[in-house]
This record gives sequence, C-alpha cells and structure tokens, in this order.
Amino acid sequence: MIMLAQQKLTILMAEDDEDYYSLCQLAIEEAQLPCEFVRAEDGEVCLDYLYSRGGYASNPPAKRPDLILLDLNMPRLNGLETLQKLKSDPRLNSIPVLMMTISADPEDIRRCYQAGASSFITKPVNHDDLIRIFGLFKQYWFDVVTLPSS
Repeated sequence: MIMLAQQKLTILMAEDDEDYYSLCQLAIEEAQLPCEFVRAEDGEVCLDYLYSRGGYASNPPAKRPDLILLDLNMPRLNGLETLQKLKSDPRLNSIPVLMMTISADPEDIRRCYQAGASSFITKPVNHDDLIRIFGLFKQYWFDVVTLPSS
C-alpha cells in the first residue's frame, strides 16, 4: 500500500465532452492536484488505454491510472458498461472508479454502486463548484485515502 500524498497520481477521465474535460483540467490545476490528467473520449478509448490496444498499442501508457473518472453518458461504450468491464477484470478491479456525470437519477446512482463504483458525483455546472469539488477530491483521494500500488 502507498500513501497518495507521497506521489503524483495518474487520473484517467473518460469524458466525451472536450469542453468539460478542459474545465476539469483547469479546476485540477487551480485545486493544485499533483497528478497527470489523461482523457479518454469514451468507454472504448478508456479500455484501449488500460489494455494498451488500439491507439495505445504502439505507445502504451507508462503505468495504469490510480483513479478513473467515468462519465455515464458516452457514445459507443457508456460509463456503466465500462465500469462493469473494469470491475469484472481482476487486473483492473482494484482501481477506484468515480462516476462523474450530469445524472442525479436515483436509478443511475444505484446501478453504478451496484456495479462497483467507488463514488458517484453529479457534475457541477459552474466553474467555482467544479474547483470546490476538486478541492474536496484532493483532500480525500490525495491526503486521506491509501490505495494499492499498481
């Protein structure tokens, strides 16, 4: 086990909205999260990244992500389907997966937790709320939690 505050984390965000990813990137910088922040455009690209296939076959990531942020509503392979695949693979199922989506539907929340999500966050709609969320994110995931080493 390793303490998160002692290292720079890799966070993989599966998010089809490029503008929202850019806002998150800015909020992460403002919240001073010591991380490498990587985007996958959808669930398929997220799995390509994790399995070093597709566009990552010839240039695989240096290490697996420490945390995964998944949007629920994505094309090709949605967040719930991606979560189910991640949690069914013994090589990946220990990576915490945080659902970060516009939905606040109780049924979506229940299904995600049932499938193994570590957290469910309804996407903040303004920049100040996003910075606040990532500040809390930093406190919990970087200063409090201990994750298994990759």
